[in-house]
Amino acid sequence: MKRAAWVVAILTVLSSGKVRAEDLAFTSAIDVAASCNDVWTNLTEFSRLQKLVPHLHGTANVARSNQIGDMLFYTIDKADGSKTTGKFVVTSFEPAYKLQVMVQPDEGPWLRVQEFTLYQKPPPKGEKDKKAACHVDYEEGFNQLALKYTGYDASGIVKGLREPYMAIILRRLKNLSEGKEAGPKDEVKKLAEVAKNFP
Repeated sequence: MKRAAWVVAILTVLSSGKVRAEDLAFTSAIDVAASCNDVWTNLTEFSRLQKLVPHLHGTANVARSNQIGDMLFYTIDKADGSKTTGKFVVTSFEPAYKLQVMVQPDEGPWLRVQEFTLYQKPPPKGEKDKKAACHVDYEEGFNQLALKYTGYDASGIVKGLREPYMAIILRRLKNLSEGKEAGPKDEVKKLAEVAKNFP
């Protein structure tokens, strides 16, 4: 039955008008006063990921991701009291440079792709004592078919939810990589509240 619903959703998308690209994807970036190796560790080591996104109630099949196919399983508490479960699957992996994951809910087609690309920045000329920094580019794109499948209105998901949410996540990544606390305690509650409205 669910497969039939997915097929209907695909046909609906193919027959409907175009969705604007800005409704389905965005990019962001942040500079971190730490090495890209430190940033990479926070993105791939499960114990550190728990500090980065504790509201996802994650479990993993490995202690540290080191290859395509590694998974982080999540549970999101929804606004209606239900729970959404699924997994982040590593789909591209270049150590200390690029990490791409696909978000696959337990029900329905894949939902989105998230990609982190790290660029090591040398210390300023003449300042050898200063630590190198890392520039982090972030890209995210949604699967239009998955949003249709769930009956989700995509028009506000990027600007209203995902961009502000990921700005907090990237700031937490910066803080952890620089040896600080990820963020204030009430921030996790805020992230959980925002996540309740994700498809």
